[in-house]
Amino acid sequence: MIVMIRLWIKRVGWGMFFALGLPYVCTLMWQGAGCAGQLANRSVYFFQDGRQYGVSRPEYLKGSCYSLLPEDAPVEAVRAVLVLLQTNLAYYERQSCLQSAVTCYTPAGTRAREMGLIPFMAYERKMDGLLDELGDEQYLIGETLYELPYFALSAGTTADGAARAGGAYDYLVSVDSAWDVEAVSYMDIRTVSVQMLRERWGIAGDLEEVQMEYEARTGYVSEIVWEGGSVSAEQAANDLGLPSTAFSLSVSGESVRVMCKGFGHGLGLSLYGACAAAEEGLSYQQILTHYFPAPLRTSE
Repeated sequence: MIVMIRLWIKRVGWGMFFALGLPYVCTLMWQGAGCAGQLANRSVYFFQDGRQYGVSRPEYLKGSCYSLLPEDAPVEAVRAVLVLLQTNLAYYERQSCLQSAVTCYTPAGTRAREMGLIPFMAYERKMDGLLDELGDEQYLIGETLYELPYFALSAGTTADGAARAGGAYDYLVSVDSAWDVEAVSYMDIRTVSVQMLRERWGIAGDLEEVQMEYEARTGYVSEIVWEGGSVSAEQAANDLGLPSTAFSLSVSGESVRVMCKGFGHGLGLSLYGACAAAEEGLSYQQILTHYFPAPLRTSE
């Protein structure tokens, strides 16, 4: 009897899938389109992981947002990220650089497999509704369309754009993101050997004389220098396997204690911070305004 019931449930479940779910999934995979109004008529073409994609704008936005935020992220954080993604898409298209831009798209088929059919369909309906509400809304900084970068977790403050990449992001100012300090993965502490650093960076002198140079207004390292040599913060973080460039080194005998904060490059919007801010009641407009204020600078 139990076996028969299980078989019946299994058959009914597959029947529902083929009757209701399969056409929906096939439509998404073939057209890449949800139900987000006029946006569905405009396609997005890009490369990712060696593959070329051509999907509708709603599908691109949903697949990208899925890659960045958990499925149960607060709705205002989701709205903020959708507007950010729409802004970046408009910027890439205006600059004709979408083919070379770094994307984070997860295809509909992959989303369905990872979530399961019923949660996937509910997620798609929710996202289509949010896209319908937002329309083609974009966020401008000082009335100008810029790229809005994002990352996982800050070091308590975001990085200052003027100190990065020769000023390519000088429209980004450092802002407080104290929400990130509460994250489980906020702090990364590890120990490496003095000998390893000497060999990796070619340091001949006393390691105590190595100096850390920090970016203005933040705790992010810009360069590590010593007599006769230097290494960039990005290279140092890569050599040490660190998740960000907000770190410090402390020498003790033949060991070096490395303390790192945050995860990612630190420029722009903290995804963790956006979710925490939404949990506190901030709207998506307030979240975007917080992380992307107009870059009002004073001469120094």
